[in-house]
Amino acid sequence: MIDVIEKREKHNTVKNTKGKETQIELLRIIAMILIIIHHYVYHGGILDVHLDGINKLISIFAVLGGKIGVNFFVLISGYFLINKKFKIKRILKLLFEVYFYSILIFIINIILKNEIKPGMIFNTFLPFNIYWFFKVYLVLSILSPIINLLIKKISNKQYILLITILFCMVCIIGPLGKIRIFANSYMIFLLMYLIRGYVKLYKFHFKTVWDKRDYSFSTLFVIIFNKL
Repeated sequence: MIDVIEKREKHNTVKNTKGKETQIELLRIIAMILIIIHHYVYHGGILDVHLDGINKLISIFAVLGGKIGVNFFVLISGYFLINKKFKIKRILKLLFEVYFYSILIFIINIILKNEIKPGMIFNTFLPFNIYWFFKVYLVLSILSPIINLLIKKISNKQYILLITILFCMVCIIGPLGKIRIFANSYMIFLLMYLIRGYVKLYKFHFKTVWDKRDYSFSTLFVIIFNKL
């Protein structure tokens, strides 16, 4: 009887894990779509066109959607990296992917005989200047083992205090006081990483009236406030 119960619990655990991973992958796809739409609207010249009514409203939400998509990616990273051991292979893989596509784009520009400016050559081999997300995410990934070690050494109350202080710095003091050192991408990514890590480590969640699945209050909270 005990064996049957253990097997059932193991099966339910595996099922729940797969279900959660499927939801996370769905969230990742949604984030990618939001970012693509953001880039199309923001860099495609649509904002330069005079828009009225519903079209203007759609364009505004499309631009905001890109920021939300980026935030989703950081939250997902926090979920997976919080308990993972640091591997230099992961960093090298990230560097390889960025340099591969950076050089590929450069080669395509040469083949299409587009104008090659000196700055384009520089940015191709030092893409940190143009790919801001890559730069910030790389720093976060390198620092993740130190961050993980810190948050596992502190208590629940100390963790909450840390998040509260950082939130006030990033979302209130920084924007209102125009203090750039507080309101920047590094601090925002760190805040989201810590919040998502807390949700996973302490199983913090709430259940809505309409849906019995677990949702992170912090996810919505940070998405709304981190860009103020």
